[in-house]
Amino acid sequence: MEQYADPRDAFDLAPGTVHLNHGSFGAVPRVAAARQDEIAREQRCSFHRFYDRVLFPLQERARVEVADWLGVDRDGFVFSTNATTAMTTALGCLDLRPGDQVLTTNVEYPSTYANLRRACSESGAELVVVEVDGLDDAAVLDRMTGAVGPATAVVVVSWVTSPWSTTLPVRELHDALSASRAVLVVDAAHVPGLLAVDLAELATAFVCLTLHKWACFPQGTGGLSVPATHRDRARPLVDAVFADSPVMTERFAWSGTDDRSGFLVAGEVLQVHRRADQLGWTRAAEAVADHARQRLGDVWPEAVPVSDPRVRRMLTWRLPQVGESGLKTFLRDQEVWTWLGEVGGETHLRLSAAWYNTVDDVERLVDLLGRFRTTR
Repeated sequence: MEQYADPRDAFDLAPGTVHLNHGSFGAVPRVAAARQDEIAREQRCSFHRFYDRVLFPLQERARVEVADWLGVDRDGFVFSTNATTAMTTALGCLDLRPGDQVLTTNVEYPSTYANLRRACSESGAELVVVEVDGLDDAAVLDRMTGAVGPATAVVVVSWVTSPWSTTLPVRELHDALSASRAVLVVDAAHVPGLLAVDLAELATAFVCLTLHKWACFPQGTGGLSVPATHRDRARPLVDAVFADSPVMTERFAWSGTDDRSGFLVAGEVLQVHRRADQLGWTRAAEAVADHARQRLGDVWPEAVPVSDPRVRRMLTWRLPQVGESGLKTFLRDQEVWTWLGEVGGETHLRLSAAWYNTVDDVERLVDLLGRFRTTR
């Protein structure tokens, strides 16, 4: 690996573009992108050899490397295209029936609600949404556990909420559910590469992961950690030639001739993470986020911060009385990219500080926000 001292040199970013939306999808390290191109070329040009001799050893090595990096059980970890696909897979492992309840919160990602509505519609289970917005950890835990009853079969929560950038007490909820029949399913899309947490503590939960956000893998990569109690039932969304294997990880190893190259560069991506740790890139990105927290308040005093200080590098503000579409168009016309959207009828702006972001990126955004605010 090239010894990049400046993280901006490690990523291939379009000149003149300010990319502050790493929480949706981030840039891929150059070394990983180059390796992915090599693999894709081999897959195209020597396809018989690739599928017969190359793919499965590389994929298994990558799967083990990522499982170890995440700190999850190797025998329960499989690749998935993203956390949404992982959650669909997890819900398919559960034997939901009429009379069952599926419990979730009112701060989940829209795709989660879509998944849960379909699972309940197909099974006859009841979807119960618990109001937790604005509560502290103790109150969230109390309200969630208070809603769990004999009919509760599944509890679905985010570790980091999107777009609010707050955290929920997942580990405490995991432990509290141990005395019930309820299975915990965790949307951990924003965890890998962002939060320093011990996923091994969630041994009895399904953990749904995205790798193309803070982990810096290529787009279309994620994973699923399956508890030992459900591995016999776990199946990929598409059954293929290994469908009858008694080994769960083998059943997920092949779903047809899709592109697996994004997973196969795990070694290169994780090498960048080790280099980032050595050079303090994360601390530098946290400093950029701290600068953004101060400066946005300076230029837009009415902005209401809603993010959790524990989520150091992903910040969200509510912008009262601002139309989302006008601001989004204004920023994108200037090639400044953040997450912008309406939540509960109000515009929210989310800023992600990745390794490659700088104070200058923040100042560019702040300048445009100031100009928009004074002219709207």
